[in-house]
Amino acid sequence: MEEFTALIAWAAQALAAWRQANPILAEGVSFACRLLAPMLTLLILVRTIRSLLTVPAQPEVWAVLGLPNGVKVPLTRWENIMGRSPSADVVVNYPSVSRQHAAIIRRGDDADWTVYDLGSKMGTSVNGQPVEGSAPVTVGDTVELGGLKIDVLRTPGHTPGSVTLRVEDVLLTGDTLFCGSCGRTDFPGGSYADMQRSLKRLADLPGNYRVYPGHEGSTTLDYERRYNPFMQRL
Repeated sequence: MEEFTALIAWAAQALAAWRQANPILAEGVSFACRLLAPMLTLLILVRTIRSLLTVPAQPEVWAVLGLPNGVKVPLTRWENIMGRSPSADVVVNYPSVSRQHAAIIRRGDDADWTVYDLGSKMGTSVNGQPVEGSAPVTVGDTVELGGLKIDVLRTPGHTPGSVTLRVEDVLLTGDTLFCGSCGRTDFPGGSYADMQRSLKRLADLPGNYRVYPGHEGSTTLDYERRYNPFMQRL
């Protein structure tokens, strides 16, 4: 520490001696520093703002619709038209699904969803009951679109409205369970305690499932039970 202090003192003395010996040059260097400093600061600020504006926004995955063939369709909007039509928000290329079969709409921040039948030929039902106009969808409900059954499991943690959809032997976990990890909980409304409870609920499901998260690769529930550190902590 003493050697470092002595080095600083020597450098300061050397700089002062140089300024006295070269007053004009020293003034020029000082002027250049005062001129360049704000310009460099402005340049860094402009580059930072440009990088923020050019980064593509990643849509929030509120839920995931699963098909019997394992295809996963993320719901990134609060209002989604589902059907076989290419103009639908969620294109479901399934024979019994009409071109504009139904709409699934999230109601506010309380995680509740509402299903609206749009005059489909094969109909829409919730828990086996035909939907006449609209019907609320809550935790544990089974939604059927033209024979396509979906179990709704509430799995908050990433957001209060996070859900997992179960279709036969497939789990569509959205931003709850990833391969070897889990969703972030540091966003507004996120809760690590809720995430732990949601992961335990998935881990306690009987049997094995193919798992398709909202991001990255697929996995299986047995694999996550054995190797996912967030499930091992439960």
